[in-house]
Order: sequence, then structure tokens, then C-alpha cells
Amino acid sequence: MKEFLEGLWKENKIAVFYYIFLFFSLVIIFLSLLDLREEKKEIVKESFSSSIASSVSSQKEEKPVGKVLSLQKRAVVIRKDSKDFLDKGEIVYSDSTIISEDSPLSISNRSQMLEIEKGSKIYIGKESISLLQGELKVEGRININVKGKKVYGEGVAILKVKEGEIQVALYEGSLKIKASSEVIELKSGEGIIIDKDSKFDPPFKLPTPPEDIKVKVY
Repeated sequence: MKEFLEGLWKENKIAVFYYIFLFFSLVIIFLSLLDLREEKKEIVKESFSSSIASSVSSQKEEKPVGKVLSLQKRAVVIRKDSKDFLDKGEIVYSDSTIISEDSPLSISNRSQMLEIEKGSKIYIGKESISLLQGELKVEGRININVKGKKVYGEGVAILKVKEGEIQVALYEGSLKIKASSEVIELKSGEGIIIDKDSKFDPPFKLPTPPEDIKVKVY
């Protein structure tokens, strides 16, 4: 029997080594596949976590700032890389540019009412609003940026960007305008015009009943 086994070993030595090598190769491949599977799980997990974090971050950035109360025809809202049309009753979020193309529209929240005239353009940030062109009426809390000037206070005011100048009319409440190093104070029933060179005369009394401020001729 011993001689038989020794003879079998001598005849099949190469085959035995081959099968041993094959066995260990399969074990290594199997372990490698397990490692790849675990690595893939980690990648998917990280990707999912990143996606959730990005979604949460995006939601934090998108702060609701008001609701469209009235809209007769069409207004455009631009958010990041997307452009869409606003509908009556739609929620407006921060980081939005609104263009009132064909008709006025009004946006309301707990602290203020915005009435955007036809052909006007505003940007709604997280903390303040910028009037980029046209006319904006504000009732309630006022915190508006107009061509680098900060207009803030409380009441009812109409702001215009017209022919390179800024026109502000305050019908109720009190208002301050920060222009460069100066702070201009407006009382109820007063208005002011700031020209494109940031020059201005003292505030003047508004006509009664309220009328549009006439464009000043220089």
C-alpha cells in the first residue's frame, strides 16, 4: 500500500501542486470579491449620506419668504440655474429673482406686503430684498437695497429706479436711507430723489392726495 501511494505521488506530483495552487487562488479571489463588495457598500453608503446632506443643506438655503397673492398675467422667477413662471398662490423662496413682465403682482408674508409693478425686477435674498429696476411698493417692515443704498424702517413706501436715479416716497411710518457715509431720515408724507451720482436735495413734502413723484430735470 505504501509503495502504491508513493508511486501515485510520483506520477501525479505536478497535478497535486496544480490543484493546491488552484485552491489557494480561488480562496484569494473569493476574499478579494468580499473586500470589493464591502468597499462598494461603503461607497454607496457615503454617496447616500452625501446626497442626504446636500438635500438638507439645500433645504436650509431655500427659505420661504412669502406667497403670491395676486397676479393677472405672467411673472418670471429665476432660481440658481432654473427659470420658471409664477402662479397665484405659489410660495416664493429666498435666492430668487422675480421679473414682473406683463402685469403687477403682490407677495405677502407675516411682516410685509410687496407690490411689484409691471416691468419691474427684484432679487429676494435671505435677509433683504433688492430693487433692480422699476417700482416696488412695500407695506410693513422695510429692508430694501436700491443701487447700493440701504432703505430700512417701517410703514408704507414706494421705491423707484428710474432713469438712473432713485425715488423714495414714504406715505406712513418712518424710514432711513443709508447712502455712502450719510443717513437720510424720512418722515411720513416725505419723499426724496437721489440722482445717479448719489447727489440729493433735502426731503420734500409729498403732494396730497399722493401722486407719482415727477422725474427731476437737472
